Amino acid sequence: MSRFLPGSHLEASPLLGEGAIDCWPEALALTALLVVFGLTAGPVGVLVGLLTAAVWYALGTPYAFAVGHVGIVVAFSDGIDPLMLALLEVPFVALLLAPLVRHHARVRAIGVALTVVLAGSALVWVGTSQLSLSVTVLLVLGFLVIVSYGIHRLELVRLGLVRDDRDRTARETATEGRTQ
Repeated sequence: MSRFLPGSHLEASPLLGEGAIDCWPEALALTALLVVFGLTAGPVGVLVGLLTAAVWYALGTPYAFAVGHVGIVVAFSDGIDPLMLALLEVPFVALLLAPLVRHHARVRAIGVALTVVLAGSALVWVGTSQLSLSVTVLLVLGFLVIVSYGIHRLELVRLGLVRDDRDRTARETATEGRTQ
């Protein structure tokens, strides 16, 4: 891995020595992003889409995600229709899910990821249309805290840093059987 790439650059990229065929889901998502940007924002959108793809190639998905969203703000500085914003977000979600597809993740993992994205989007949508901005911000922050804690707990169990209750129960049952 290049010393210039961050340690979180987990997706396939030609910079990592993996073949271009390995990154087909990301390429498909970036192509869709380029097309949607071009159709919605014109030439400026095409430029933002190309810049987003270049940043993905050089630095990875998190940076491309950030640059693309800054590009949305620049391309639509006069404001954007919520439906158009939702249309622009679809390729970004596809870019986030592409590593799961490429690594043949379980359908359950992809479903959980989509559910979290859709729940967060629904929370923002309903919050901004029904509640004040400050209450919406607090709700979204609370949602992000809960999701972050869930990811943290999953990592602890997957890395074996904390025991799963099922393992402890099986071990206690086995120990009781030997002592009797």
